[in-house]
Amino acid sequence: MAVSAYLFSMRKMMFLLAGLFLSMQIQAQSIIELEREVRSYNRYPDQRLCEAKLLLSIDSMNDAGHRYMYEHYNSQHKGSGSTYWDQLILDHPNSPLPYMVHAKMHFLDAYDNQHLYPEQLTYLYQALEQYPDNVGVQYELAKLYYKDFLYPIEKDQFAASESIEDIPEMKSIYASAVDSALYYFSKVWQNDTINRYQIYFPIKQIEYFHGTNESSFPLNIDSSGHNDYFPYWYFMSGINYAAGYHNLVFELKLSSHAVSSRTTQLKALKEPGLYTLPVSSGTTVYRFTWLRSFHHPISIRLEQTSNEYIIYWKEGKGPGGYAPKGLKISGRKRLKPAQGQKCIQLINGMQLDSLPNNHETLMFDGASWLLERKTAGGYKAFHTNEPDQKFNDLGRFLLKCTNIRIKEDEIY
Repeated sequence: MAVSAYLFSMRKMMFLLAGLFLSMQIQAQSIIELEREVRSYNRYPDQRLCEAKLLLSIDSMNDAGHRYMYEHYNSQHKGSGSTYWDQLILDHPNSPLPYMVHAKMHFLDAYDNQHLYPEQLTYLYQALEQYPDNVGVQYELAKLYYKDFLYPIEKDQFAASESIEDIPEMKSIYASAVDSALYYFSKVWQNDTINRYQIYFPIKQIEYFHGTNESSFPLNIDSSGHNDYFPYWYFMSGINYAAGYHNLVFELKLSSHAVSSRTTQLKALKEPGLYTLPVSSGTTVYRFTWLRSFHHPISIRLEQTSNEYIIYWKEGKGPGGYAPKGLKISGRKRLKPAQGQKCIQLINGMQLDSLPNNHETLMFDGASWLLERKTAGGYKAFHTNEPDQKFNDLGRFLLKCTNIRIKEDEIY
């Protein structure tokens, strides 16, 4: 074989292997994990570039992916990133995507809304002019006006909570921001009947603001937008509109990420979804799911019927903060009545019904603690990354009831 032919064959093989590797990476890494890697400055630029491209192949509107691509082109071409926008237009000649991405990058670069929103609107209305029925463009316009509507309210909440007087003035740019938000949300509602749950809460928020008694946007949210494990909205904060105005579009995005990651881990542990699980009268199912960033994921399920208690446990492979690697061990046994009663006593001590669905504090590493309860009458769950002593005591006791053994320094 000639040297040139041999080199061509080797290059071809390398491209095939690279393609296979990328395909495997897409399967192995979730969007959340890829976003984390793309944002990490501890990784080589080539790694981040590869992961940014993976992100965008999965989610074409991903902020983290486009942000890194923008930075990459900016550093490579020593310009404003215009080369990236030109390439986007070439790659998507019959799509509003370039205009929508350009608007998003302005949003990420801005510190206030004074000059931000008019520039964003310019790109979005250019997209709307060419693609008037595009749901994605309508949704981006709705979110922009919605955030402008919330801007001064969020400032008031910040001032009240922080007791800071010297806060820069924050006000809406558009007097009709709330009405414009509702107008474009209603367009999305009409054109995307499947994903209405994604805009249900901000619409309810606006109706509450207007004092609307009879809604034009009916939806049974309990039967919309969920898998067998959780509703996508379940871990949202701030859906009590009377208590204050949160950005519920953003909250739903966070909740959807939380639902996706927990569902993926529970499926890998071969655990059923409790949210839709049929449960007979007189039976209660509890489940503690413990996802530690750097240690094996663990799930412990307790089924109570009268004075009978059966406990099931699962331990996965790999770290709980990353893509699951399959089931390591599983087991079950019948608990003694005293053990089962102690479990229920600790669960009742947490007063689960009085807890919010979600309570998280900002941290980069740690552990996710999730407690679920399913009865014939309904479902309740509580998630936190900052468990109190009662939750900690419950988790430790449930572990003692299983054959899983954990070192003390691995409990967090």
